Amino acid sequence: MIVSEPLSDMLIWCAIIICGIITFLTRFLPLSRFMPKQIPQSVEKALGYVPAAVLTPIIITAILLPDGEFSLDGNMRLPAAIIAVVIAMLSGSIMLTLLSGLGLLWLLSYLL
Repeated sequence: MIVSEPLSDMLIWCAIIICGIITFLTRFLPLSRFMPKQIPQSVEKALGYVPAAVLTPIIITAILLPDGEFSLDGNMRLPAAIIAVVIAMLSGSIMLTLLSGLGLLWLLSYLL
């Protein structure tokens, strides 16, 4: 049986309460009168980079570390990702990019 110390319990409760307050404020402030109606242009421009900054490490990790280890030999995700990037650049279609990348990945996994 693990006996927890009172300080660690208090620290956990403080972390939960602080996270709850931050979560509440991120949802409440945009709906309140405390925030300006119009976001400054510089903030709006900076927020445009958030999806790429968040998704890039997730996608690169999924492609280059399929089993938790760096692998190029026998990695079927790499050619499928390269083809998907080329199709995305040529067509600009999200649906075509997804279908081609997943289709090639499934085809490669079936053939190899």
